[in-house]
Amino acid sequence: MSSSSNNVEVSEDDDDFVIEKGHLDTNRIQESLPEGRRIVDISFMWNEIHRTFDNHARGIECLFKDWKLVKSLLRGLKTQLFFKCQMCNYEDNIWSEPTEPHVLDSNTTASAGTVTGGIDYAQLEELCAAVNIRCMSEKTYVNRRDSLVDDFLKTAIQSMKMAGEEEKQLAIERNEIINGIPYITVVADGSWMKRSYGSAYDSPSGVGAIIGYCTGKVLFVGVRNKYYVLCDMVEQRGVEVRKHKCYKNFDSNASSTRMESDAIVEGFKSSLEIHGLIYKTLIADGDSRVYNSIRHNAPYHDMNIVVRKVECTNHLLCNLCKKLKAVARTTMPKAMMHRKRDFVQLRNVVDQNILAMRKEILRVAAVRNQETQAHHMKAKELLEGILNIPSHIFGEHKRCRERGVHQDFCNNKKNYVPSLKHCGLFQ
Repeated sequence: MSSSSNNVEVSEDDDDFVIEKGHLDTNRIQESLPEGRRIVDISFMWNEIHRTFDNHARGIECLFKDWKLVKSLLRGLKTQLFFKCQMCNYEDNIWSEPTEPHVLDSNTTASAGTVTGGIDYAQLEELCAAVNIRCMSEKTYVNRRDSLVDDFLKTAIQSMKMAGEEEKQLAIERNEIINGIPYITVVADGSWMKRSYGSAYDSPSGVGAIIGYCTGKVLFVGVRNKYYVLCDMVEQRGVEVRKHKCYKNFDSNASSTRMESDAIVEGFKSSLEIHGLIYKTLIADGDSRVYNSIRHNAPYHDMNIVVRKVECTNHLLCNLCKKLKAVARTTMPKAMMHRKRDFVQLRNVVDQNILAMRKEILRVAAVRNQETQAHHMKAKELLEGILNIPSHIFGEHKRCRERGVHQDFCNNKKNYVPSLKHCGLFQ
């Protein structure tokens, strides 16, 4: 490529075309070498160079040194190179990568990378500039990204419908059917673009997801957006909005905490239409707003079905650990001032055994789950076993044998239970 800027032309029809021309004269072909770096499929391009040169060098003894690069064309991150032989004037061109429709080109894959990586055109442009690669135009990027998002959505819908069919078949095999419609247990939770940390619930975007309990596969995803940049700019400037694909679907003045419940309720209300399933049991965290919204909207009112909620084990254990940490930070009563050192030591004992209590609960639950007795008996034994865990962890093993705790787990040398009760840390 000539270093002169006069060798670069930008097409008026599509601003992502850049044509670099070499000057030709009657006596000699002047080579035009591209500047900067390019993204190439090296194996494909090498084979293409061989193909084009070998095809023309059969009748005349043209050498590879006579094969001159006279022009290059950029279409986004793709490059087309034009060659001409200075011996026989044969012309041909090659691309930097395959051009078959079923092969994703570098423009599409780069756009896909920005979507999955959580960045946008500005970051892609900076990255390309850093490695000295001319980036695709923003127009090309937006077109590729929108096409990809549509494909992602279609694939996600197909995947969720397949997951629904799996859940339906499993429910039928278990004979869990009401009025000819299979019912299942689902897990639901939400997430936000911005963490709240217990305050400032003002995230501009949120998502609610419903997952089949038996398959662990996604059945529904609902996204809520308070903000879309084009709509916001139009509103601020007071001009008429042009036709566009708008992603704003949530009241900008509403609390972001409602996004989770709003999306999950939509999933429950559409379960019959999408999957032909009833979500009879919900496993969720301790947030009552989601369940209250489901009860209020009554998605299965016509069938007299009320959704039942089961607390998520992980959130139950997290809440337990929070409460145990609160116990470990308990302020010493005035009556215990003369035994300040003992009280502090006992608080440390509680703090050091929080994780042990959580692990013991999981162990006891796993043991009961493997038993073959009736479900209500399992639940009863599990309850009694969990109630015995604090005594077991802090060294009192009077009831461990009857609760099925093996003696190998009862190796505490000191019994802290009497002291903890005396200090009011154990009730």
